[in-house]
Amino acid sequence: MRLQTWLTSLLHMAPMVRVRRSATWRSLSTVGHSAWVETLEDRVMLSVSSSLIPEDPQSQLDETNTPVLFGDWQFNGRATRIGQDGLSLFFTNENGTRAEGCIIIPTEVVATEWGGLRGTIEDDGNTIRWDNGGVWQKAMVVEGAPDISGNWHFNGRTTRIEQDGSLLVFTNEDGNRAEGRFTSLTEVEATNGT
Repeated sequence: MRLQTWLTSLLHMAPMVRVRRSATWRSLSTVGHSAWVETLEDRVMLSVSSSLIPEDPQSQLDETNTPVLFGDWQFNGRATRIGQDGLSLFFTNENGTRAEGCIIIPTEVVATEWGGLRGTIEDDGNTIRWDNGGVWQKAMVVEGAPDISGNWHFNGRTTRIEQDGSLLVFTNEDGNRAEGRFTSLTEVEATNGT
């Protein structure tokens, strides 16, 4: 779907782009400024003028616009983590599975070892919205947050708080869950949930 959208916009933008369908092409290759691109539905050959080839998007990143993503994150109330070394990223998901990746542009990352999964950086670098529908939120770290985990009561009914540092998961009296976090040593907020 993305390839078709990209091809359509490229054709409107540049009439010198040739698109030719063929059932005989068997591999992805690049020769000069032409590329054979295979999709599940068909195979397409692009011949693009060198003036249309963008410069490496990572070359546009520098210390003033490279997002700092290093640290603890959360997905559905479970801890995740991102390690960072410049543009290189090291993702750990909620199951402990690790993948290398990188920052592509200031608002986009890719986890190459998770099948090229891409994510859009939003909310001033505090949210990553993944193409698979997952959303990671940066964990706000409040040093010295008190331990409030355990069972609580509301109108005589049991509720629960699970805690991992300053990350929280609230379970209300009806069993509905919401992620949350400390915003200060004396305040918490629910960041999503039902």
